[in-house]
Amino acid sequence: MVTAIAMRLTFSIANGMGIGFITDAAVKVMSGKGGACPPAVYAIALLFVLKFSLL
Repeated sequence: MVTAIAMRLTFSIANGMGIGFITDAAVKVMSGKGGACPPAVYAIALLFVLKFSLL
């Protein structure tokens, strides 16, 4: 749901998906279910955080 809303607000599919990856990883870690996500999700979320922070 966050991804679909972010895509419309940012007018970019890539940015919407990035926000979705970051949100998904953050929610899993904060809820204590960090092991439920594969490591690739955390890697992609980290790359998007770097992309957004260096813009």
